[in-house]
Amino acid sequence: MRHPHVIAGEAFRLRPIAERDAEFVVALRSMAGRSQYLNPISPSIDNQLKWLADYFKREGDYYFVIERIVGERPEGLISLYDVSTHDGSAEWGRWIVAPASLSAIESVVLLMDFAFNKMHLQKVYSYTVAENNATNSFHDGCGFRRAGVQVARFNMEGRAIDAVKHECAASEWAALRPALAAKSQKISQRINRDAPGR
Repeated sequence: MRHPHVIAGEAFRLRPIAERDAEFVVALRSMAGRSQYLNPISPSIDNQLKWLADYFKREGDYYFVIERIVGERPEGLISLYDVSTHDGSAEWGRWIVAPASLSAIESVVLLMDFAFNKMHLQKVYSYTVAENNATNSFHDGCGFRRAGVQVARFNMEGRAIDAVKHECAASEWAALRPALAAKSQKISQRINRDAPGR
């Protein structure tokens, strides 16, 4: 959906995705080493624009570009979607960062702050390909609770793929946030100190 939310941190911000980002999305999601655990997408920019046109019509779907504040350089993508007003939950995903980007921790902190403080959700969850050890370890390291494995959650090129579900409740985020925010701050200070012109 088209939404106006911009969530700014110290080195990065989340801004609404736009049509001008189609080429960036295709390039990032097609990149070797970044697309192994993602559903394959068309290399066509026109097809990505059609996907975005459909996305803009969907309610409860907040898609962001992770953007470096200095230089306004896009470095990743992240989403909060399937927002349920019934139980105050939503899924987060479509998360991918460019190689060498240091946006991972801050982008997650910003999205969780948006989910719990702006949207006032009660629970956020994610599904990660079970074989994706790096991302599952990242979620574990953040303190997100493993809520089991869903068999055949994904279908990738005709192959059924299991997924690990992680959850975080609003009360859990209040306890987890200080440590993650401190890590993010250290990284952001280094990025900003090393930024050209500073």
